[in-house]
Amino acid sequence: MANPKRRKRRKAARKARPIFSKGQVNRLIDDAVHPLKKLDWSFTVIDEALHMINEGDIQQSVIKFVEYSLPEILKRFLKKK
Repeated sequence: MANPKRRKRRKAARKARPIFSKGQVNRLIDDAVHPLKKLDWSFTVIDEALHMINEGDIQQSVIKFVEYSLPEILKRFLKKK
């Protein structure tokens, strides 16, 4: 009686888990950039860009920027004049 050769199953490769979750990265961005937003409007744009990179959903990030941050920037410009 011949023993049939058994194929070894490959184990599925595990995805590398990120060190920080998206929420944790967002918190780090907020803690680092929000105090600087009071100094200059450009930090608001930097804050939104960093969140956009972290989230990865450009369309949703642009909508949030227009809805929340753009009015804030416009108010600052209008106050200066």
